[in-house]
Amino acid sequence: MDLKYDHFYKRDYQNRKLLILEQLSQVVQGDQLLSENYDDGMAEVIENYLTNYQIPEGIATNIVVNGTEHLVPMVTEEPSVIAACSNGAKLLATMGGIKAEVQSNLVAGQVVIKTNSQSVVAQFVSKNERELLQVANQSHPSILSYATGAKRISVRVLDPEYVSVDLLVDSGEAMGANIVNSMLEAVKEYMQENLDAIEPLMAILTNDGETSLVNVSGKVSFASLETKTMSGDVVAERISAASHIAQIDPVRAATHNKGIMNGVDAAAIALGNDWRAIESAAHSFAAKRGNYRGLSNWQISDGNLVGTMTIPIPIGFVGGATRVFKLAKLNQEIAQVSDSEQEMQLIAAVGLAQNLAALKALVTEGIQRGHMSLAVKSAVIANGATPGEVSTVVERLTTLGKHDAETIKKVINEIRKERNNNG
Repeated sequence: MDLKYDHFYKRDYQNRKLLILEQLSQVVQGDQLLSENYDDGMAEVIENYLTNYQIPEGIATNIVVNGTEHLVPMVTEEPSVIAACSNGAKLLATMGGIKAEVQSNLVAGQVVIKTNSQSVVAQFVSKNERELLQVANQSHPSILSYATGAKRISVRVLDPEYVSVDLLVDSGEAMGANIVNSMLEAVKEYMQENLDAIEPLMAILTNDGETSLVNVSGKVSFASLETKTMSGDVVAERISAASHIAQIDPVRAATHNKGIMNGVDAAAIALGNDWRAIESAAHSFAAKRGNYRGLSNWQISDGNLVGTMTIPIPIGFVGGATRVFKLAKLNQEIAQVSDSEQEMQLIAAVGLAQNLAALKALVTEGIQRGHMSLAVKSAVIANGATPGEVSTVVERLTTLGKHDAETIKKVINEIRKERNNNG
């Protein structure tokens, strides 16, 4: 079939926008919205640029990591995420906050090779390891001025036909994706020139994440967990049990980890990082032992609830989005992080705090109560309430015990009529 929008990228911005406006039922309003959020600088960042899609940024509080209190910028459209993170962090802060340690901060990649002589490839890499690392570093020579560059190269057998030549790189404060891909291409070409009977398939970094792991831990006293209807020790036992279920049931583990990533992603976006890479690494790591499991673990120890988590946080402190988006750099300053390791620790800590708050809500009042109270605000705004009307509308909806769209619109109209009648 003929494609109506083929070569869309060749059109100038105005022509592109005209094509888009043809799809809309309200052309004038659509044009205004697109224009209000337009930034011509972004046309150099992505292809077929149309406009900016804005997501709110807020601040999570009470995050104490290795004895230092942080304000954490978080970018998310989901109600309750920031409030929950701040609440979980406050509970952890009562006993010193979160301890965090970076296990490793390296970038990995692979050259996948088809060969009938796997042992020959392994011997070649072992014998020429130093030269292969030099080839990798020479493809990006400036790296040695700010990092140690290519550190290790090894071979893994994938099946009887394929092997993976794995490269481990220290890229310093940069995330290093482009650097590592350049190195891998150089290694691939060198091996192809110097080794017979191989057929390189691809050279690409991996988002596996096992080379960028962060350990975080924290504890909460039973007294801090007490609710109006449950003693603290019961709440702690229920959180521990919920954590256990995420270790034995992949169905529950998926949602358990999604709750962790609510915080991790929001902080990563705000700080200018590739949250898709972090998501990929986290879920890959969660499945490392053969079954998909919860990333965190909560257990009772010495009269406290103790949480631990190991999670990959592959990020870059410089370059990438931090160069393009001014807010990313500003947010690093707000968060008071000065290098990639501090940022990794902070993002992982956010995930642990987020997880604690979610589990506590889940095993006490239920996840919907706290979440819905904030979600109702979004629904009220979506149905036309002005900022000045929101709290009054929410209060009235709470009294009614209903928050469907029809009721929300009815309450908004009632409030406006009352205001007009009063003057």
